[in-house]
Amino acid sequence: MNIPRRLALKIIEVAGGRPQPPPQLPVQQFEPVGFSEAQVPKQVGPPVIPPQQVRPYEDIFHNFVESLRKEASSNKQRVAESVKLLQTIVGNIVKDPYEDKYRRLKTSNKKISECLTCYHSCRYILEFIGFVLKDGEYILPYDADDHHLKECQSWLDRSEEAVAKMYDPYQASYNSSTGMPNAVRMAEKEGSQVTEYNKMLD
Repeated sequence: MNIPRRLALKIIEVAGGRPQPPPQLPVQQFEPVGFSEAQVPKQVGPPVIPPQQVRPYEDIFHNFVESLRKEASSNKQRVAESVKLLQTIVGNIVKDPYEDKYRRLKTSNKKISECLTCYHSCRYILEFIGFVLKDGEYILPYDADDHHLKECQSWLDRSEEAVAKMYDPYQASYNSSTGMPNAVRMAEKEGSQVTEYNKMLD
């Protein structure tokens, strides 16, 4: 038989007992799921690179030029050729990133061997750019960072300027045997070397 709740409480009270209130469950504090206030990024838009993260590019390419100069026994012409070739390689990739021949450098290639792979500093820069040595070729993967490539191109441009300043101003100013400024002759020679390199890729 079902006894009404009020009657049951009355019976307990008459019998000398006191009805016990239901137990109070502890109140649990729940934190919202997601980022805390400290984790929520404040900035909206492209990230700003702190100055201390820009400095390594300058240090790396400055050390590259100095190391290459020592390896080439201060042969400034060879240093200029190596930097110019690196500049051409990266420039070709930035200009035409989906051309496979620009992303592959055969170590058996005479120009690559004489100007790049024979120098530890050039091999280091190739790897810094993103090239990977595999089966006798330096290969730049297609997932290489475009921003990094453009940064390397910019610093190679600056490296070329730094190499040009290494030349003795008296020797670079004028060549009495040809009647032409040496700087002009050097630029023409470098231009022809770039053309020859691109022809070898075809």
